[in-house]
Amino acid sequence: MRIWLALLVCGWAIATQAQVLSFSHSPKLTLVRAVILCTPQNRHQEPAPGTEAGYIEIPEEALVVIREGQAVPAVLGMAFGVAITPSDELTGIRMVTRRPGRLVPDVYVSQFIAGTETTNFFSFDVESELVPGIWTFEAWDGDSRLYRVDFQVLPASADPDLVAQCRAPTS
Repeated sequence: MRIWLALLVCGWAIATQAQVLSFSHSPKLTLVRAVILCTPQNRHQEPAPGTEAGYIEIPEEALVVIREGQAVPAVLGMAFGVAITPSDELTGIRMVTRRPGRLVPDVYVSQFIAGTETTNFFSFDVESELVPGIWTFEAWDGDSRLYRVDFQVLPASADPDLVAQCRAPTS
């Protein structure tokens, strides 16, 4: 009886995690994808004073998407975000990331090149970032929202196959 009850509760928890999350975008964007990837190893820092770290990391290699989706296991070496392709060049775009438990979002300014895919992502680099719950990524052009995508960050045990595809960073 206990085993069946545990299986029933486990099945309910998985079904709840699989719920459809918020995902909307402006017609200024020809393609928007929620993506999961392994943290790129070669990155350089650029100032971003509106973020917790004070900088963002820019990959120096092509990003490799391992899955499209919005359910992300919280494990070092995992990254997730939004890949977009704009129809026109967009400058001065305010990128906003809202994390569970934080009142102030991370904000920085970026630009998008017409017809070129750009990915705004967050990577789990330190233990303190492994926060489960709903994470929201938005991009704003002035007062117009270009996109909003919610991600459900789950315990690493929720998707061991996905976790196995990324190795923890060595530094």
